[in-house]
Amino acid sequence: MTSADSKREISQNEAGFTLIELIVVIIIISVLSAIAAPGWLAFTNQRRVNAANDEILNALQRAQSDAKRRKLSYSVSFRTDDRVPQVATYLAKDNNGNDVTPDDLDPNTWKTLGNDFELKPGQVLLGTSINGENISSDTFEYASGNEQTITFDFNGNLPLKDASNFSENGLIIAVAVPDTSENQQPIESTRRCVKVQTLLGAMQIGKGDECDTDN
Repeated sequence: MTSADSKREISQNEAGFTLIELIVVIIIISVLSAIAAPGWLAFTNQRRVNAANDEILNALQRAQSDAKRRKLSYSVSFRTDDRVPQVATYLAKDNNGNDVTPDDLDPNTWKTLGNDFELKPGQVLLGTSINGENISSDTFEYASGNEQTITFDFNGNLPLKDASNFSENGLIIAVAVPDTSENQQPIESTRRCVKVQTLLGAMQIGKGDECDTDN
């Protein structure tokens, strides 16, 4: 091999990838991306759900704490507005002692659950087993535009005229990834929930089938 041939070979080796090598690399990257994308999407969706559930727990705990600290009744209401889950925390009575209902609230009182993730409509599904203020239901209602409310009295307990309206499973607020963006049913494995289990306001978090009304 002449000196010129050696220099030419070195120059070719230093030139980088050949066209075939570049195509192979692109194919490998495409395959790996296709494999990783669904997993990343599922991870991101679950993070949104977890964040929303944390906000539900924080809202309930804060309302209960404020009720005991200020010796005033506080309410927490939940709803779905345009396929976006929302929560509102507010005093249960006005200055004249009249009950405050969700319909009385300023629109700015309602906060989007999981808003730190720039939640878009249909990304997180909200459901409750609440059928009236502090009243348990044996079934879940998902993506409801009707407000469901939990109220704590000045002791942080759940005031209820008829204790039979509070089931042994308590009041459950659940969030999940919807099975499709248009559907109103959850992907069961993604469910996260907060349970208000007793009339004393004891709370517990759960996931999956722990969020069923018969658990």
